Amino acid sequence: MRQKIVYVLLVLSTIAMGLLLYVKVNKRLDTMASLAKEAEAKQVTQNQKVAPKLVHPEAGPATEQLRLTGTLKPEAEVSLGFKVPGRVVEIGVKRGDVVKKGDFVARLDARDLQAQADQAQAGKKAAEAQRAIASDALRRAKQLAEAGAATEQQVFQASGQTNAISASIEQAGAAQRYIEVIQGETRMVSPIDGVVTNAPTAPGFVVHAMSQPVVTIQRLSTLKFVGHLTDKDAARVQTGMALFLESEAGVKAEGKLDTLIPSVDMLTRRVPIEATVPNADGKLFAGSMVDAHIEVPAEPTLVVPVSCLLTGEKPSVLVLNQNRVLERRYITVGRTQKDRLLVRAGLALADTVLANPGVAWREGETVPAAPK
Repeated sequence: MRQKIVYVLLVLSTIAMGLLLYVKVNKRLDTMASLAKEAEAKQVTQNQKVAPKLVHPEAGPATEQLRLTGTLKPEAEVSLGFKVPGRVVEIGVKRGDVVKKGDFVARLDARDLQAQADQAQAGKKAAEAQRAIASDALRRAKQLAEAGAATEQQVFQASGQTNAISASIEQAGAAQRYIEVIQGETRMVSPIDGVVTNAPTAPGFVVHAMSQPVVTIQRLSTLKFVGHLTDKDAARVQTGMALFLESEAGVKAEGKLDTLIPSVDMLTRRVPIEATVPNADGKLFAGSMVDAHIEVPAEPTLVVPVSCLLTGEKPSVLVLNQNRVLERRYITVGRTQKDRLLVRAGLALADTVLANPGVAWREGETVPAAPK
């Protein structure tokens, strides 16, 4: 009896283990089938490409900006000095003063020159008195010669003395006029309208030569933009064109190109240019560097997004042909403008270009038509 019970228990245990194993195997098979279906669905999804974005080239800009950096300079600048040495006794301006043409600037001590002028005047008067006496002696000598009481030699001597005194009078007059000119040079006036940018703070110093500047005046109501262009860019501009500039402070202004020197600067290897820039409000400062650009006619180009470019040694894009098959087209790029590509050759306005090929689309593949 005990053996039967043990046998039954063993049979029941075996059946239970078989059932448990059967359940686990079926569950495992169901899981594997589910994973297979998911993998198959994922593969189908990956094989379905998203319809690509297509673009048509657009006409490029009619103008192009030639960008450069330059320096602002005064339209006119004079450094004033005296023609004669002397002590400066009066300063009529200070730095920052606005002056007009003819305004008083500075003065030298002219007392020595005045003394020389008085001496020359006195010498001239003395010579004139001597000439009157000599002229009277010449007249009497001629009368005596006519009466036979004087010789021709005496008349000649009297005439020579008169001429010599007349020459000394002319010399004294010339010296007097020269001193008057020098006296005029002791007073300095401004030759232009402008702003005093350099001046002594006090008089009393001595100037020794003309090369010693005393006061500097600049005309700042109009400035000169001075910059350089490459040979290629210089060939595209001409005098009279507008020049647009912006200072570091954000001040914008428009000038006119008035000088284009047809000679390359040996230091910069570029072509010097100059432009006149109005500055009536004084917001631009002479001596500062500014950014500028000149609008010039642009060469014909077509514009597509930069994202159209394919990787490779030569610039190329994918173009959709009549059969909706992608073809590689090599292009000539003029330049980039932010996220746009300016193409000089290789494309036409009627072309259809793949906007972002990436790695999903390649040459020779067919692009399905967009669903209606």
